[in-house]
Amino acid sequence: MIYKENDFVKYIGDYTTMEPIRRNEDFAQIVEIDKNESYWVVTLDLITSTSRIKCLLSSIRPISTEEIHLIRLGFNEVLLDNGKKYFQRDGIMLTSIGITFSQINYTFISGLCVGDLRNFTNTDIEKFIVNGEFNVEKFYSIYPSVQNINQLFAEIASKKWEFDFKSII
Repeated sequence: MIYKENDFVKYIGDYTTMEPIRRNEDFAQIVEIDKNESYWVVTLDLITSTSRIKCLLSSIRPISTEEIHLIRLGFNEVLLDNGKKYFQRDGIMLTSIGITFSQINYTFISGLCVGDLRNFTNTDIEKFIVNGEFNVEKFYSIYPSVQNINQLFAEIASKKWEFDFKSII
């Protein structure tokens, strides 16, 4: 399942109703996920309107980690001479990388990861080639993704930082 209870998500709104709270988009936290016959129902605590609603699973989307979230969490943005940047705070470094494999016409873009990918070399890439292909699972086992805001919050929770996560979104 892509979502779990307590995850933060974006509720996309329901235009089939005239009820303002259900009609408007909002950020939310998942309270409960239930399977009813042939569809999934999600109970959400909406953040802006502070209401609790139920909706179909298809009415929510993941929240991508953005620079504004990192800044609100106290990460420092560091610009490099080559125009790239990374974020750092209290021993956590967040970077991203793009790798092009021209021989197979494939580009891998990591998204935001925990770890230092600033000087990633061909030798480093070789470590992730399994049976002639780039092993994404192996890559993310070493450089965990925080592209989804819930992944970032889990990383922060492991460091015991105190935050009101609702205010970060």
